[in-house]
Amino acid sequence: MKDQYENEIPGDLVLLPDLEWAAESNLEEVELVIKARWYEVNGYALCASAEEIEHLSDATFEDATGETVVSIDYMVDCLHRYSPEDGFYHA
Repeated sequence: MKDQYENEIPGDLVLLPDLEWAAESNLEEVELVIKARWYEVNGYALCASAEEIEHLSDATFEDATGETVVSIDYMVDCLHRYSPEDGFYHA
């Protein structure tokens, strides 16, 4: 599958870790996720390559939501956001 820029999408996409994970993790792990290539699946779920985030998450979009992947959009780095109160999100 390809993103909106016609670039190949990694085949091992997993959901970004949730807020509970972020509260228990260290800064190095949080930064690893922030620096990863993010993808927005079906217009709302943020994902990254499991390998790229060193398997800090193993929840696939399909397993977590029961939905079929319809679209995947690349999220440019400047849109990546994180806060301890909100977890990972994009601008």
